[in-house]
Amino acid sequence: MDLLRAVIIGAEGTPYHDGLFFFNVCFPNNYPHAPPIKALISCKWLFKEDVVIQPNSAHKISSEITSVQKHDISASQEKVHYHSGGLRINPNLYNSGKFCLSLLNTWSGAKNEQWVPGSSTMLQVLVSIQGMILNEKPYFNEPGYADSSGSNHGEKKSLQYSEQTLVYSLKTMVYTMRKPPKHFEDLVIGYFRDHARAILTTCKAYTKGVKVGCAIDSGEEAGSWWFKSNVEGYMKTLIGAFKEIGAENVDEFMPPTPKSLAQKIWGFFRS
Repeated sequence: MDLLRAVIIGAEGTPYHDGLFFFNVCFPNNYPHAPPIKALISCKWLFKEDVVIQPNSAHKISSEITSVQKHDISASQEKVHYHSGGLRINPNLYNSGKFCLSLLNTWSGAKNEQWVPGSSTMLQVLVSIQGMILNEKPYFNEPGYADSSGSNHGEKKSLQYSEQTLVYSLKTMVYTMRKPPKHFEDLVIGYFRDHARAILTTCKAYTKGVKVGCAIDSGEEAGSWWFKSNVEGYMKTLIGAFKEIGAENVDEFMPPTPKSLAQKIWGFFRS
């Protein structure tokens, strides 16, 4: 039985942009005639392959191949395990790590959406996660809400969901930096160290009202007060995590310290 740990980089234009999202996969002996299964690890992970899925690019193997010891594995009947950090950032990804996708036969769907024995591949699964699950409007992944896409009510609820998701994505970044998955420590630290300023630049734009997922120079300002306030409120924690891994020149993004009531009154009488 072989193991794989994959990391997907969130695509631009989505509330997952610039994030790293980790998945553990266990392949049964009859793969690819049967889909991958989730592996619950009782000891330690020894991976056969580690895969990085980047936006708009083919997959690449990021780490050396190692042996797999079967006695380290206790497998359940769930298919793929997501490193959630206790956060539910998508209708298909549960805070328990459970993951629903028709291609893995963990969710009902049309016959052509399900696993085809001997034909479907793990790469298809990962590309589906990146393109169809971690998408621009994840709210509509929920079957009960899909029909409201395009309506005023549906789009409003979708925007609210995406704003909450972006905040959860920032928290996932911090969780991942402080508890990087085994064997991915260098990748996590190097990635966030290199992308810290870009991530903070986008966060700063969000605090100014830029809509979630939009380019900072798009001029579209539709972010809610809740969204702007929560992104700004979390930036101090995010900056602290970046500094812990050695990111440089990030203090300039630190939000100003809110004035106390006494300071506001004093400022009023001095003006």
